[in-house]
Amino acid sequence: MSSIGEEAFRDTGIWNNTSDNSVAYADKWVVGYKGTITNAVLRDDTVGVGDRAFANCSSLESIEIPSSVESIGQSVFRNCNSLVSIEVSVGNANYSSIDGVLFNKAITELILYPAGKEGNSYVIPSSVTGIGAYAFYYCTSLTSIEIPTGVTSIGTYAFYWCYNLESITIPNSVIDIGYRVFEGCHNLTIYTEVIAAAKPNGWVDNWNGDCPVVWGDE
Repeated sequence: MSSIGEEAFRDTGIWNNTSDNSVAYADKWVVGYKGTITNAVLRDDTVGVGDRAFANCSSLESIEIPSSVESIGQSVFRNCNSLVSIEVSVGNANYSSIDGVLFNKAITELILYPAGKEGNSYVIPSSVTGIGAYAFYYCTSLTSIEIPTGVTSIGTYAFYWCYNLESITIPNSVIDIGYRVFEGCHNLTIYTEVIAAAKPNGWVDNWNGDCPVVWGDE
């Protein structure tokens, strides 16, 4: 088994036998939560976290991911606007964290910046080559994000509704950029080192949402 879909066990015996204010499991997979959770500490035998397992958990502030976890699904922390820290065991072979931000083990992909993390600026580590889909979803405290030279891909809706972002520069190393990456960033001006006429084919239509773009040749 490599993944479990959203609410796959809702209203089943597994769900009904889960205590209030706790994490719901199907065998060794996290499939959801019940009640109010502030700090989630996953079991040491957890192997995966299912799609949207903690979605809409507005009370969640932190989570600890053990070394046993092999898979983290899609949109696991969607709308967890109080989340400030994702901590991964140093012994985990698949994932890592730096200052509460979730990466793959090699720190070449930024998977998720917690929406409730304090601070108005963030410098993405220089080792990162990919920014995942929804990576900065609803990170409304950020006004500035620095993308390092060497990033080659930016996922769909990566900066969705970061409405306090004021400026960001896309390096000319980026060859793939997803759909409406800056959707809802109403105060943002995008600067890019790329020349408009030489925009890579991997930049999909509407990549910039409705944000103005200043190209490298302007």
